[in-house]
Amino acid sequence: MKDFKIANKFRKNYSFDKGNLIFLKDGEKLIPQSTIPNCNVSYKGFNSIIIVEKGLKIAKGNLVIGENAFVSFGRNFTVRFNINLDARAKNSTIVFGHNCNIGTVSIYSGDEPNLEIIVGDEFLSAHDLMLRNSDGHTICDLTTHRPLNKPNFGIHIGNHVWCGYRTSILKDASIPDNCVVAACAVVGKREFSPNSIIGGIPAKTIKTNIEWHSVNVDRFIQMNPELIEN
Repeated sequence: MKDFKIANKFRKNYSFDKGNLIFLKDGEKLIPQSTIPNCNVSYKGFNSIIIVEKGLKIAKGNLVIGENAFVSFGRNFTVRFNINLDARAKNSTIVFGHNCNIGTVSIYSGDEPNLEIIVGDEFLSAHDLMLRNSDGHTICDLTTHRPLNKPNFGIHIGNHVWCGYRTSILKDASIPDNCVVAACAVVGKREFSPNSIIGGIPAKTIKTNIEWHSVNVDRFIQMNPELIEN
């Protein structure tokens, strides 16, 4: 099971000792910003960094940022309606790649320190997506009292992943490249293969050897007339 942390790959080029900062990243150039358009940003700690890149389009947002948090939105990051992001846990890392497009989303990294939510490029989601990298409460063994549900790393989502309506991605979920997560699925810690459809509660692999395209089926067939059946 993939359970390693990769946050340092994104954090290592920044200094977290200069207060709470927002930057517009233009190539390798970092341009200080005072706000993020259409977003309310509230701080629950110090020395955090938020990176936004060109093409950012957020209709409405509320961001809660904690101590030493790192939040990054890649080029053309789009939220069509609303984003609620809570990164108040110490050393939280939340990263979205380029060309991500989301309807509405709730992102929670507010309980356990040092956890991450890393999402790749070309991510697409319908409404009511939930990304939550911890459970918020403890389940322990009755005899030893040892916690049974401590998160290992958080959430990893690869490139070109599509999440349907009201999907929930929970702690230690790792979704590979080119997957589709079916509507209302609840994805936890389980092995998945690239190019798969993932669905159910709890989510499992439904179909493998697939690819997906952002256009609807009718348009896709028009673009590929050789697929039209006689």
